[in-house]
Amino acid sequence: MHKQGNQLVFSSRFGFGLALSLIAALSAPVVVSAIIPRGGDNPIGSLTAKAGNWQTTPTQTLTTATYQMSLSGDGQRLAALTSDGTSLSVWDTQSGTLLTTVTANEPNDGFSTVAISRDGTQVAAIKYTSPTDQRLVVQAVEDGRILLNKPLNLTQLPPPEEGYITQPYASGIVFSPDGKQVITQFAYGTKPLSEPFGSAMYNSLSFHDISTGEVTHSVDLMGIDDKSPVAFMISPDGNLLASLSADYSSTTLSDFGIISRVTLWQRNQKNGFDYLSTLPTPEDGSAIFNVAFTNSNLLNLITTSSFSNLIASKPSQTRLETWNPQTAAQVSSAVLPVENCVKPDGAVLSPDGTGYYSSYPDTGTCFGDIQTGAFQKLSDQPFAYKMVTFSGNGNRLAITNGQNVQIFSKSQN
Repeated sequence: MHKQGNQLVFSSRFGFGLALSLIAALSAPVVVSAIIPRGGDNPIGSLTAKAGNWQTTPTQTLTTATYQMSLSGDGQRLAALTSDGTSLSVWDTQSGTLLTTVTANEPNDGFSTVAISRDGTQVAAIKYTSPTDQRLVVQAVEDGRILLNKPLNLTQLPPPEEGYITQPYASGIVFSPDGKQVITQFAYGTKPLSEPFGSAMYNSLSFHDISTGEVTHSVDLMGIDDKSPVAFMISPDGNLLASLSADYSSTTLSDFGIISRVTLWQRNQKNGFDYLSTLPTPEDGSAIFNVAFTNSNLLNLITTSSFSNLIASKPSQTRLETWNPQTAAQVSSAVLPVENCVKPDGAVLSPDGTGYYSSYPDTGTCFGDIQTGAFQKLSDQPFAYKMVTFSGNGNRLAITNGQNVQIFSKSQN
């Protein structure tokens, strides 16, 4: 298991070996900012102004060994999953107070992913007891009430072919923008016993009503998006879905956390989702590392212009691209300041669309402002983070090094 940016990339706990990742705070509200028009090669990045007036020292440090996190919309509450997966906790990021802890009851039980609702009142997790028993658990933060506890697995998995293994896995969990539903992605795949990777055989998104436990609708991703699932996200208004997938036929791609396909789905009049578009596959050797919806239902992408150069540890141009899901056309593109701050697989887009966080070996970490081109470095922040996540309003950031969590905030003046 390894982490990149705010993405958690890992192989199944049960040895299936399909790489997948999770993107935190995907349903948070975001706002589009102006960037350099497509075709311009002007790099953005300057030390002449502060990028959003971020405080460069943490406003709070939480003592929790975590490998995955989720911030509420205003960033005042943080859900953190421990590195061993045996418990999750919810913290008040202003006071540093531990609000609640949920612990796996049995020795073989654990949690594989966690999310907190936009208003911070509910926490959801996928709990496993065995490869064939994975459950969705939703709990109230204030009083610990279990709001939902239901199985995610298919009732019966198809028997594997001789020399192959079939394995179920869950790759993501997100609250709907209104907090009334939890969306999960569940899949199973098959792989040769002698190979580390396989292919997906079933891949579906399910919308679970928290009050009734019923699946109100689902999206079958197979046929249109049949690669290995990486993650999914829902737009701030709930009308668009983006499924991210990759062809993990090599360990190189999985190690870097490459996203090779972005597929868009649109809500229909029956409250389900229909296929909308697929962003064109890069033909210039570039790769996608980070994706975020904007408040105008566009998509922001962090890409690199040369994946081969990145593998060889050579300088590689990093771009911030904006795409229109309706037309699958690129709206604009800007070059990020690689030489000063940005590493392609270490850049994380702010969900408010105004900036990004990035880290680069030997040069530290920084906040960048998309609109002004300014960025500010965090001089005391070493290149040792394990995961990064923004709050929905883009005003707070949580960074973990695996041993504790540091909270950064924008200043009020």
